[in-house]
Amino acid sequence: MIHKERGLELDNSGDYQGALREYDEAIRLDPAFALAYYDKGVVYGKLGDYPAAIAAYRKAITLGPAQASYHYNLAILLNKTGETSGAIEHYRAAKKLDPQEPTIRQNLGALYCDESRFPEAIQEFKELLALDPDWNMARPCLADSLHEVGDVKGAISVLEEYLRREPDDIDFRPYLEIWKRERDRTVVTSTPAPTIQRASQVATVKANIAPPADPQVSWQEMMSAAQSAQDPKQAESILQQALILARALGPQSAAVNESLRALSYFYSQQQRPEDARRTFQEWTAENEKRFGRDSVQVAEAQDALGNFYLTQNDAEHAAASFERALNIRTRNGSDRDRAVIMELDMLADSYLLLNHPEFVEPLLLRGIRATEEMYGADNKSLMVPLDHLGSFYRSAGKFEKAEATFRRALFVSEKGYGESDRMLLGILSQLSDLMRKMGKPSEADAFEARYARIQAAK
Repeated sequence: MIHKERGLELDNSGDYQGALREYDEAIRLDPAFALAYYDKGVVYGKLGDYPAAIAAYRKAITLGPAQASYHYNLAILLNKTGETSGAIEHYRAAKKLDPQEPTIRQNLGALYCDESRFPEAIQEFKELLALDPDWNMARPCLADSLHEVGDVKGAISVLEEYLRREPDDIDFRPYLEIWKRERDRTVVTSTPAPTIQRASQVATVKANIAPPADPQVSWQEMMSAAQSAQDPKQAESILQQALILARALGPQSAAVNESLRALSYFYSQQQRPEDARRTFQEWTAENEKRFGRDSVQVAEAQDALGNFYLTQNDAEHAAASFERALNIRTRNGSDRDRAVIMELDMLADSYLLLNHPEFVEPLLLRGIRATEEMYGADNKSLMVPLDHLGSFYRSAGKFEKAEATFRRALFVSEKGYGESDRMLLGILSQLSDLMRKMGKPSEADAFEARYARIQAAK
């Protein structure tokens, strides 16, 4: 605990690099020290290194025991980096662990609102206000969500209560007046009344677009309008119209393929798994019909479908999709392709989730060979696949193979990056811990000393 406490002191004094060194030492002494990983995540967040912070929080969650703060801080960073579905997942986990904490519910409700998931936002804010009626900052968001689902009277009532409690807040009074006029039908307008969170976006994209003379131009305008639409229902309607028009353009047009691709990703982002699965499969079938069952276009659709299955924790179907994509590219002579390297890595991950480690090593080795053939035997592009393979060997208890793999990764890192790369520090840390497990304390000390020297030089 002494290194963790020193880390907190250094963190509070603004010496973030010093804090990281102390947390790393605490983890070296106790690799299962979840709280030290959490504290590292806090420091990386202050430094603006969000990927490192996210990785540290995930590690803390994996090690456990479960803490609401681990999930809450991870959710904040996932939202900042655009991973909204992951952010929602971890806000929910935080709420389950600490249901009395209002800031968790406030952030979750606000994220639902930002994602236009208004019924869920309404439920979240109502539960929050039932828990703490004085949490007034929930009321504008609740009012906005009620207005979005057409409950204008409810929106007015909630906003009036907010202003009764905050009479000096003049920013929301214009919305209250507009909504009252909307309720009383004294103002007729072709666009919806402005909402609190989207007041600058009063004009909306109409779902019914009059097609110009050129159907291809009409399809392109629809696709552009769908990307600009703020309301998911509106975006879905436009994408569906675009698909209908695309089918009318004839078999030689790529519009159907692009429309199905856009719909597939739209449903996936909106967390509508059944619709997403259906359109991903329809996209695959369209490519089979147009380009052939063994076309690279089918492989592309299968890659997207595999990634979708992984987001649904369906490793079995993910593995099948990546396997098919990989076989297609192999038959097309694309063994030296970035997509192949990605498919090998994702297929290995799928088999790990399925508890089939016997398939993992051949896939990772094949990915390393493909990387070597594309970039050379000591290119820095090998860093990630070597790290994955070394970590797999270590978790499988194959320490000699892990050592050989990490030593090669160390050589590649030194050649490609010098001593300025963060991955080098990760490899040194892996090697140090591995040497201690293998009963080689002097080598472990040497790797630790080098790690400390590089950190001190930063």
